[in-house]
Amino acid sequence: MQRSTPAVEPWRERYPAVTVVASLLCGGPGATLIEAVGWPDLLVVGRRSGAGTAGPHLGPVTEAAIHHVHSPLAVVPYG
Repeated sequence: MQRSTPAVEPWRERYPAVTVVASLLCGGPGATLIEAVGWPDLLVVGRRSGAGTAGPHLGPVTEAAIHHVHSPLAVVPYG
C-alpha cells in the first residue's frame, strides 16, 4: 500500500482510477517541479486569483512550468 498524506487521500478515494504519486523533494519549488515531472501527459499548476487583481498573476512555480515543461500545461486559478 502506498503511503499518503491527508491532503491527497480524499482525491485518491474520489478518483481511484487516477494514479497519484506523492513525493517529498528538497530544493527550490520551480526547479524541483520541473525535474520531478519529466514528460507528463498533462501538468496542472495553480495561480492565485482574487478580488482586486487585474489580469493573471503568475507565481514563480507557474512561470517555471510555462517556460520549462515541454508537455501540455493547464494553469488553473484558485482562491
